[in-house]
Amino acid sequence: MTLEQVFREALVLRPVPADEPRLEGTLTFRPELQSGFPGTGHGGAVTAAVAEAGARLLAVTGIASPEGSPLSTTADLRKPLPLGVPVPVAVALDAGAPAWRVAVRLGPPEAPLIQGQLRPGEPIQLPAGEDFSGWKARSREAHPVPGLEWCLACGSKNPLGLQLRFDHDGSFVWKLYEPRAPYRGADGCLFRGFPHIALDEIGWWLGALRAQEVGVSTRLEVTVQGRAANGARVFLWGKREAAAPADRKGRTWVAPAYLLTEAGEPLATGLVTFAASRTYAPALIPPLTAGSPAGAIRRIFPQYAPS
Repeated sequence: MTLEQVFREALVLRPVPADEPRLEGTLTFRPELQSGFPGTGHGGAVTAAVAEAGARLLAVTGIASPEGSPLSTTADLRKPLPLGVPVPVAVALDAGAPAWRVAVRLGPPEAPLIQGQLRPGEPIQLPAGEDFSGWKARSREAHPVPGLEWCLACGSKNPLGLQLRFDHDGSFVWKLYEPRAPYRGADGCLFRGFPHIALDEIGWWLGALRAQEVGVSTRLEVTVQGRAANGARVFLWGKREAAAPADRKGRTWVAPAYLLTEAGEPLATGLVTFAASRTYAPALIPPLTAGSPAGAIRRIFPQYAPS
């Protein structure tokens, strides 16, 4: 089964009578779409669902962006999305100036779990002064981040997962990666939600490295302007010092990251808000420790490293 098929089954929408185009329905995540917290949906997959819901409404209205024009998806993750439970979805078009915008709500109106939107994005600009081709050509000491068994992004045993473990050093987090077969699209290009899942994962690790603490993604903004072909390797990259504190206590970090072709052309960029808290450690550290070498834990979370 591919992720395209999974999302087609998970997101069930229908038109509803209204003055402006609207869709309503449900989103039901399979167990394989889980985050590092058992029973909850992966933030990147949730953001991909927001993008898919918005795209379906655009298809109904006939609005089409020019091929290759950037599209930006934002998801405010207010509460965890439960697995195996139909969650109400509402999708509405705001066609006001200067351009259209699709609003997406997951959860009941009185208590939304996620508020999201899809809108035209800005062309991706790579960081000034960074030559990605030259950077990749240099040899550098690499250490793998820890990982889990069943997480959609890093889970080594998740059959529908990316099974993606990033490398890091004192300056960067990165991976040259060939997406697995479930992420291949029927049109010859990767599943449209791939950037959202992969960029959430690297953004989470950029935040964790800066905070030296576990936590959760609370907001994602992903801009996609191109898709890689099935079977093509892609490059995920983020600079550690680019993750900036969003509060004075250093608990919340905003981390930019990039998805590129192997040749260095930008495909997507993500801005992930990471909220650090030791209250998440009892749920995350034991499975991370069980599935990773002690050294991998010690380099990022020294306070939780096995003695």
